[in-house]
Formats: sequence, structure tokens, C-alpha cells
Amino acid sequence: MRSHPFRSLCAAVGLGVTVFAVSSCTTTSPQITHVLLISIDGMREFDYDWLVKNHPESTLAALATRGVVYEQAFTSFPSDSYPGLLAQVTGGSPKSTGVSYDHSFDSTLFSAPASGLLTHEMLFDESLTDASGLAIDPTLLPTSAAGGAGTRIYPHDFLKVNTVFEVLHATGAVTAWSDKHPAYDLVNGPSGTGVTDLYCPEIRKNNAGTTIDATATVPLCMTYDDGKVGAIINQIDGKKSVGGASQAVPALFGMNFQAVSVAQKITSATPTAGKLGGYLTSTPGVPGGVLTPNVDTLAALLHTDASIGRMIAELKAKGLYTSTLVIISAKHGQGGLDPATVVKIAESNILDPIASVDPQAVCSDDDGGIIWMNDKSKTAAALAALQANATLMATVQSILTGNDIAARFGHLYPNRIPDIVIIAKPGVLYSTSVKKNSDHGGASDDDTHIMCLVTNPLLIPNVVRHHVDTTQIAPTILEQLGHNPRALQAVRKEGTQVLPGIFYGDLVAPHAVN
Repeated sequence: MRSHPFRSLCAAVGLGVTVFAVSSCTTTSPQITHVLLISIDGMREFDYDWLVKNHPESTLAALATRGVVYEQAFTSFPSDSYPGLLAQVTGGSPKSTGVSYDHSFDSTLFSAPASGLLTHEMLFDESLTDASGLAIDPTLLPTSAAGGAGTRIYPHDFLKVNTVFEVLHATGAVTAWSDKHPAYDLVNGPSGTGVTDLYCPEIRKNNAGTTIDATATVPLCMTYDDGKVGAIINQIDGKKSVGGASQAVPALFGMNFQAVSVAQKITSATPTAGKLGGYLTSTPGVPGGVLTPNVDTLAALLHTDASIGRMIAELKAKGLYTSTLVIISAKHGQGGLDPATVVKIAESNILDPIASVDPQAVCSDDDGGIIWMNDKSKTAAALAALQANATLMATVQSILTGNDIAARFGHLYPNRIPDIVIIAKPGVLYSTSVKKNSDHGGASDDDTHIMCLVTNPLLIPNVVRHHVDTTQIAPTILEQLGHNPRALQAVRKEGTQVLPGIFYGDLVAPHAVN
């Protein structure tokens, strides 16, 4: 267990730990007028712990000395980017948001004819990006009627609850967000207007209008991240994300980093500079060895850490550091932490049995499988077809159906609830691609156990060692900015609580509390 030198007196009385005495102790600070929300996609608690231990000079190590570290923080299931981000900005899981993956299903909506998708298949990813690399091509959006007729459904329309951006924007506050695809219009919320300054340059097929795929190598991805860091710097400086025009410093702003996630996944048939990703183990071929980041994974970790340092330095330079609460977490972790556990099989082991039963069924599979049957009456037959595949079943930890699925996805949106969910064994990847050895979306600890740090120079340092969920970030943002967390619909539906252990006060001296 990691050892931290700080504890909060308010949280630790009676626990027999060393804490700092305080002359005052409050759960909110009237000085907090901004929240900077950062997702380091793929950043597990393991990665954070390794970085802080091996690089005590790092920005994250320094921020922890004036922050609250959550050692048992978990993201959503499925551990995909869409539900992972929505957890942080709505306070809800797919039970209330209605969004379980960027690739999913809705029996009441219809895919665009130009998309080439199945009838009710919903895909909100880079495939929607237009030639500019900065916007959505509306002709590729799903619609409310068949054949491309009816209303076009933007990502924000697909979301069933409001976002923290919408709550703040409704008060007249400036809000901002930056992410990896224009499809992250999602965070605007159902109103479509929650984010004042949305900057989502495409990372994949036409990055910023070019033919570059910034996920092809780690250095390319770090450069891509730099562009979004520049947007945050501009916003701290009182400008819009792209510079030039002035705007108030956002009450809530932030971005996701992609380099760590890309580095964790990337590999190649032969060792190639920029693709030396994943982790090295002290016991090759034998699970349980000591793990260390490979060359490019380490480079991504250090580059991302330095980028956060740039933001902190700019907040200080502009006199905004004490008035800004910084929350750093991750939309998702990454399966396949230990290379000795990685098992790759073709996704056809899932797709073919399902298609043989229901050709219009939709399946999303990375390191797990989520299946929506177009013909619900064929669910039992599809399950039997999967179970008859010995290659697949050797990789499966469990298969969920019926009430087990309802327990995870709820009952509010029957037109979107999956019919079969495959929980894969840790390390399993449903892809034989030579370009990656890891992915996310599943239910393993590597997928879901992520870092979470809340920091501000006025915070009393603290370590919370019990389970928390990233859904608790959204109500915490509102509370810290002086708003009612129950303004979030998902918070009301799911009873989401604010993050514990956040206290402000004047540090006096360390002493033992028994």
C-alpha cells in the first residue's frame, strides 16, 4: 500500500494516523471560482502510483501534497470513453444516461444510409468527422425515421440527462471542453448548448483536416495533445480555445489526454521507435512479475505530467491558482496491464455466431463484448451459439443476461439495454491486430481502477482508501462552485454523492490522532 505523509484531521480523527492540525476546516471554499477537469485516458491507479514513486519530482507528485488522493477510484462499466466521460460530467452511469458505449444500439432510431451501418446501429466516433477534422458531417448522423428521414440525432441528442456544463451555462457562466473527436459534442447535453467553447479536433483519420492519424505513434499523439493543452492555456489567459477573441476564464473547463492510452495499447510486429508501448515484466511469459512502463509509455506519462505542469504554471502566472480546483482522473483504464496475461483472439469468434442467428444484431467488443439483439426472441439462440464456440468460451469469465444485465444497465431505456454481455478474463483482447496489445471497455480491475486526484493549494492533504466512483466528480464540481449537485438529473436518479475527504483549512503542525 502506498504511503502518503498527509491526512485530513476532519476525516481521520479516531483512525490512529498522523495528521496536520488545522485552525479551521470546511468542505467548500468561497475562493473556488473555477474547476479544471482533466482526464488522462488510460491512467490507472497503478500508473499514477508508479509515476509518483519513481518520479517524486513530477507535477502529479507535487499536486498530491496539496490534494486528496483516492486510492480506490473506479470508472464506469462499460469502461469506454463515452460512459467514462459522462460519469464525470453527469454524475450517472448508463442506467440514467442511456449511453453505454460510443458504438451501441437504439431500436427507435435509424442509422444514416450513408453510414453503411446496420438498421439500428449507433456509432458516435471518428467516423462522423467531416473533412475539416473539426466538425461532424450531419449526413452520417442517425435519424428518428428510416431512410435518413426525420430529425438528425447528434451525440448530445442521444444523451438522456443534463451535464454539469449545462447547469453552469444556464447561470451565465462560461464553460469549455476539449476532446478527441467532434463527436464529443455529447458533453453539450440534451440542450445542445452546454459548452460555450467546445474544441474537439479529430485525432484519427483526418487530424485537423490533414491525412494524419495521430494515434499511429506516441510522438504524434503527444503533439496532438499539445494542441489541446494550448487551448487550455489560451482559456486561462482569457481567450477562446483557438486564441484571438477574448472570453472570461471558464467556470468549468478541461480536456482529455490521449498519449498515455495510445502508448499503453500500441505495438508493432517488430520493435519500432514511437511504438514501444505497453509494459515490461520481470517474468516474461509468467504472470505476476514486476511491471514497468516501456519506453514510449514512460515518455507519454512524463510528457502528460509536464503538460499538466504547464497548466498549473499558467494558473499561477495569471493569479488563478488558489481559485481553481483541479480534478485529475481518467475516463477509463486499460486491460492487459501484465503482458504475460495477454490473450488475443479474433472478434469473429463473437460476431459470426451472433450474425448467424440475427444478422441485424449489433456487437461492440474490445476486451469484453456487448450485444444488442435486433430480434429479442432470438437471444437464447444467440447465447447458445456463443457458448458452442470453445475458442471464445476459453476467454470468458462470465456471460450476463436478463436480470444481471438490468442490474448494470437499469430499466429506464429498454430500447437501448443490451441483451448479452461478455465479461472477458483479464488480459483478453478480441482482436488479432499486430498494432495493439491492450484495450478498454471491459470490467477488469485494469479497465476500471483509475487514478483520481483533487487538488488546490488551500486543500488539506488527504488520502481516501475506500471505494469511490468517478460519477461523484460531477456533483463535487457543482458543490465546489457553490451550486446544488441535485441540479444534475443523473444525481437525482442514482443518488450520487459528492467525493469525500475534501476539506479546506489552515495547516498548523503535524501531530498524532489516536
